[in-house]
Amino acid sequence: MEGTENLPETGDIKTNEPEDAELKVEETGKEAGEETPDEVKVEEEAEEEIEEEAEEEIEEEAGEIEDEVEEEVKDEAGEIEEEVEEKVEEEVKDESSGEKTGTKPLGLDIEEIEVIDSGDLLVPLDDEKYGYLTHGVHIGLKYRTSDMRPFIYKIRPDKLCVFEVSKIDKRIKTAAKFISRFNPKDVLVVSNREYGKHPIKKFAEETGCVAITKRFVSGTLTNPDIGTYTEPKLIIITDPSADLQAIKEAAETGIATIAICDTNTRFKNLDFIIPGNNKGKNALALIYWLMAREISKINGKEPGTPYEKFVSRAEPQPYLLKMRELQMLSRRRQRGKPRR
Repeated sequence: MEGTENLPETGDIKTNEPEDAELKVEETGKEAGEETPDEVKVEEEAEEEIEEEAEEEIEEEAGEIEDEVEEEVKDEAGEIEEEVEEKVEEEVKDESSGEKTGTKPLGLDIEEIEVIDSGDLLVPLDDEKYGYLTHGVHIGLKYRTSDMRPFIYKIRPDKLCVFEVSKIDKRIKTAAKFISRFNPKDVLVVSNREYGKHPIKKFAEETGCVAITKRFVSGTLTNPDIGTYTEPKLIIITDPSADLQAIKEAAETGIATIAICDTNTRFKNLDFIIPGNNKGKNALALIYWLMAREISKINGKEPGTPYEKFVSRAEPQPYLLKMRELQMLSRRRQRGKPRR
């Protein structure tokens, strides 16, 4: 037909589509190695889980360290109380055996005391009945303050401090002379420690002084509106750490203060100190008995109450023994735990 002769054949017809159309179609899809949104989400969740686990581990480790530190602080805070209870327990265990066999309680040895003439002392050093060594008056704590150093003779291998006996003896004599200058009714004796309550009661009976054998009520020296209010001119403290309220009120009202002080005492608000063991019942009984005896002699009276009557019959409180047992167990467990 005319008009169709010059038309190209079908095979020769060229389209406008590029030859690499298939390649472009593939490029619009997933490229090689590219992650899908689902895969990205899975990876993000996995990373979050890892971070959470790491944070939990860090928190656990921090909590363990905090617990360890807290236990150590508690152990250190109870160390002084533990030493006190050890001394008390040793006295309870060795008291009968020491008196019957003549051996010295607490493993005392006269060689650990400064060589002094026993004839100058109120009682012999190692007398089985009244001796300073026998009743552990010279035994202090492991902890010591700078205030008490002048009264410490030496430190034993077990780190317990040892008082110089001659200074204990001299201070008891001086305190007795000072107390004897006051009207007995103007002298108040205080003890919140269980082992000190009976000795101060006997001391008061022997000397005519006033003793508070129950809990010291706040305001006793400062509040005239309460029933226990009193106005002494001199106050005798058994243990500054236990009778702190009485010391504070005496300082506020200008009352002179004498205190029996262990190696852990500071002199704040104390006018005169008697160095010595203020925790043991035998030691406290001996100190108060000697002061009462000296005061009676100064006043021209014959001492009437024997030493044995001054010794407290109280036993260690069960909760204190239980607390000490728990502290000892905690310390042993802490020593066996490896450091991080």
